[in-house]
Amino acid sequence: RIDENIFYTTLGDDYVRLALETASKFLPGETRLVWNEALANFRLDDPTITWWLDTLRTYKEESVPIDGIGVQGHNIDKRHNVSDLAVFLQEVVNIGYDVELTEIDAPIKLFSNEADPFMAQGEFFKDYANACLKTGRCKEITFWGLDDNHTWYDGLFTETKPNLPLLIDEEGYMKPAWLGVRDAFESSYEDRERSSAWRCNSIFSLLSALSF
Repeated sequence: RIDENIFYTTLGDDYVRLALETASKFLPGETRLVWNEALANFRLDDPTITWWLDTLRTYKEESVPIDGIGVQGHNIDKRHNVSDLAVFLQEVVNIGYDVELTEIDAPIKLFSNEADPFMAQGEFFKDYANACLKTGRCKEITFWGLDDNHTWYDGLFTETKPNLPLLIDEEGYMKPAWLGVRDAFESSYEDRERSSAWRCNSIFSLLSALSF
């Protein structure tokens, strides 16, 4: 069920609907309204996920103003199950919404048991991006920072510094994580033959801006 936070206790069950409807009245131009959420897991049999998907179906039927659904991607203590993520995102698309991945990061400690932690991190980020791109309605993919020298992890999790959770290393060089995300975008564009009906802004713009 919905968190019993200050908005819930003050405004009741419908505070999300109220927030969306109020915000939509003041959006300038073609601004998109996205419901961005942090989820502990993406299993369709999880009660929170079930509630959320049911709410999205209701909102779609009742034309509550939402242009897309954002899913936060902080992998702090453990890696998200990317297969579950892909199924979940496709379910959101099936309901009728665009999808976005937001705030993605994954510290290198989560890959410490792999033969090559940096290559494993790169494969993880590639799979993470693909989970969104393969839905055909992935509008944004955003990482929570650009390089390992500027990350919130090192300020909060000082005992595991350097945490190295991002696409570019501390000296400004591309990591396997960067290359993995690039490969996901290249593969996706090849599959879709650069269809004008499909676009994904965030990371592709970033990748295109720099030379390899």
